[in-house]
Amino acid sequence: MSLSKKAERLQRQEQEWQKEKEILEKQYSLQEDKKSFSEQHRRKKLTTSKKLIAFLFINCTVIELFVLYITIRSMILAETIMISPDFTPLVTLVGAIVSEVIGYAVYAIKSAKENCANGITYMKVQHELAAAQVNPSEDEDIPEDDGTPQG
Repeated sequence: MSLSKKAERLQRQEQEWQKEKEILEKQYSLQEDKKSFSEQHRRKKLTTSKKLIAFLFINCTVIELFVLYITIRSMILAETIMISPDFTPLVTLVGAIVSEVIGYAVYAIKSAKENCANGITYMKVQHELAAAQVNPSEDEDIPEDDGTPQG
């Protein structure tokens, strides 16, 4: 094979690579744009503990409303047949209210421990800040030390 044919073939390959490189760069840029957009507009998910406390409050509220309904019906029935009203459904309110108070107290204690100094969330933020200080972004203009004494 002659030298000029090899040069032409090499030049064609280089042109093809440049075209392919542009396409790959555009794809990568598009993927990065999609990723940053989705991160900015992503809805925050509720934590499991928040879901559990919401379930507890909803469940206890349903129990309280049901007890209210049953008590009212009992009073109406008692008035109709002229007997004293039955207030035993009100006993279930004690359990519902106590479980709400205890559940909220446990959740508040857990949240306080997470968000205080040395808590889970606090330590996570501290590690992220330390990592950001160790690896500054490329955008920042930090002068490099050339070894000459400053003074």
